[in-house]
Amino acid sequence: MKLVIKRPDSADIFRAMGASLADKEIPRRMWWLPRFLRLRQTKKRMERSLRRLFGRRVGGFASGAFIFEVSASPFVQMDGSGDACEVITGFCQLALKKGVDPKMVVAKRSCETNGHRVCRWVAEARG
Repeated sequence: MKLVIKRPDSADIFRAMGASLADKEIPRRMWWLPRFLRLRQTKKRMERSLRRLFGRRVGGFASGAFIFEVSASPFVQMDGSGDACEVITGFCQLALKKGVDPKMVVAKRSCETNGHRVCRWVAEARG
C-alpha cells in the first residue's frame, strides 16, 4: 500500500483495485427486477462485501438514491492525500455498473483529507 501511495498514478491504481474487488464480489444484475430493487439489492451486497473484505464496517448509505459515506476512513488514516479512497470509488462504480445500470457514474463529492466531516460518494445515471 505504501509503495502505491508514492506513485504519481496511485489514484488510478487504487480505483482499479476497487473495481477488481467488486468484480469478484458483486454478481451481474437481474434484468427482470425493477431498477429500484436492483439498486437496493446492490447496496446491500456492497455493504456486506466491504465488511467481509475489510474485516469491519467501512461505511454506509445515507438517504438518497445512492450516497455512500465513510467517516474515520481507514484509507485517510493510511494516505493523507486521499488517493487511497479511490478503492471505494472503483468498487462502487463497478458494483453499480454490474448490479444496476451500466450508465451509472460515481463521483467523490467530499473527503476528510480536505477538511470535510466524511468522505462521500454520489452516483447518478448518465446518458
